[in-house]
Formats: sequence, C-alpha cells, structure tokens
Amino acid sequence: PARLVRPAAAPARPAPSLPASIAGAATRRGAIDLDKTALLGVMAGRGAGDRQALVRLSSGAFRTVRRGDVVDGWTVSQIEGETVVLRNGSRRETLRLPR
Repeated sequence: PARLVRPAAAPARPAPSLPASIAGAATRRGAIDLDKTALLGVMAGRGAGDRQALVRLSSGAFRTVRRGDVVDGWTVSQIEGETVVLRNGSRRETLRLPR
C-alpha cells in the first residue's frame, strides 16, 4: 500500500519589518468613527449579487455582510465598489470606505 509522507515543517521565519510609512498608513488615527458602524472592505463575487462587505459595528465587532442581511436594525440593500447602502424603512444610510 502507498504511504503518505508529509514534508517537514518549514522553519519559523521572523516577521519582516515594515517601513514606517506603510505601518502608519495601515493604522491612521481617526480614519473611522469608532462609535458608528463603518465599512472596512468590499469583496467581489461572481456577480453583483455575490458581493460581500466587511463592516465594523459600533460595538467593535466585525461582520461580513451580503445584500439582504440586517446590521443594527438596518438592511443591506446594495454593495458597490466602495460603498454599502443600508435602509431602515424610508431612511437610507451610505457607508463609504475610509480614505
């Protein structure tokens, strides 16, 4: 019978150091309001209906959402390249990626 042979684990490498400009850009203070729900990213799917968005809730929790999901009582009605549109009855709120 054939026998599976697993390769030896690769030795651990130290994490590369990042230039200060990159680290600073990834951790900008005030880029999002921590007391509000914020859009952090949009992931493309096979079609427009398959898009997902990563949001940070006002509670500090992170959640991946799709069209039709409910977030803090608001329904995700649209996900585009840099925005997510939420609806609550006749009210509409647009979340935008931080710049």
